[in-house]
Amino acid sequence: MNAETQYLELLEQTISKGMEKKDRTGVGTRSQFGGQLKYDIRNNTLPLITTRRTSLRIAFYELIWMLSGSTDSNFLLDKGIKIWQGNTTRSFLDARGLDYKVGDIGPIYGFNMRHFGAEYKGCDHDYTGQGVDQIQNALDLIRNDPNSRRINVFNHDVANEKKGVLHACHQNFQFYVDQEKKELSCHLYVRSQDLILGHPVNIVYYSLMTHMFAKMNDMTTGDLVVSFGDVHCYNNHIETAKIQLERKPYPFPTIDILKDIKTIDDIINLSFEDIKLNDYKYHPALKYEMAI
Repeated sequence: MNAETQYLELLEQTISKGMEKKDRTGVGTRSQFGGQLKYDIRNNTLPLITTRRTSLRIAFYELIWMLSGSTDSNFLLDKGIKIWQGNTTRSFLDARGLDYKVGDIGPIYGFNMRHFGAEYKGCDHDYTGQGVDQIQNALDLIRNDPNSRRINVFNHDVANEKKGVLHACHQNFQFYVDQEKKELSCHLYVRSQDLILGHPVNIVYYSLMTHMFAKMNDMTTGDLVVSFGDVHCYNNHIETAKIQLERKPYPFPTIDILKDIKTIDDIINLSFEDIKLNDYKYHPALKYEMAI
C-alpha cells in the first residue's frame, strides 16, 4: 500500500462515517475518535503529501521556530508564513483574556519543549536556563541511554494551558532507539487532529525532527507513528477534500540535510537552503480555508 493511501482512507472514513460535532471555531466538523497511522521514513523518506502540493518550507520553519523555544509567531510572519496569524490577532488575544503583544502564542509548543515549567512572562522575555529543556534531555537520552523508555517531550502543560492562545494539538512525542539497526523512530500523540491542514504539516516536521536527531547521532530513521484522539475534517473542507480523495498518490520524496549538525543550536541555525528535497511529484494545489 502506498503510504499516503492510509491517510486518504482515514480522511474518507472520517467524512463518510464520522459524527457531526460542534467545535471552538463554530465551523463544525465530521469527527471520529481514536486511530493510528504509521509512516516508514527509512532511507531519508519524507511523508510530504502528494495528492495536493504541500509546503515543505512552512513545516521547516515552524519546526525551527518551535525548537528554538520561541513563542513569537512574528518570526514566521516575517517569512511570509501566516499559519499563526489568525490565532494571535489583537481581537483573538483579547477574546482569550490574554494581555500579550500581537503574535505571542503563550506557553505552548516551543516554550514547553525548551523551558517546561518556567514562569511565562511574554514572548520577548529571556528564558535562558529557566525550566526544563526537554529537547536537550531527549537528545542526551538518545545518545547516552538509548534503551530508555522515557525519551518523551510534552508540548502541553496543564498548569499553564489557559495562558496559551490554543491548547496544544500535538501534545507529546516519544523517541525509540533500535540499537541493532541504529534506527531512530518517533511516536506522536495528537489530541485533536485536523486532517486537512494539521496532519500534513505535523507529519513533515516530526519526520524532519527525527531525521535531524538521527543525523546528530550517526543513526538512520525508522518509523513515524501518529496516534489520534479526536480526528476530524472541518465542514468547510469537505467538498474540496472529495476532490483530493479522487487523486492517486505518488511515492513520497526523500530529504537530504546538507549541513553537519551536532547540537540543537546547529539545527536552529539551519536555513531552508540547507535542506534538499528530492523527487517530489505532486498534484496541483487545493485551497482550504483555516477555521479560526
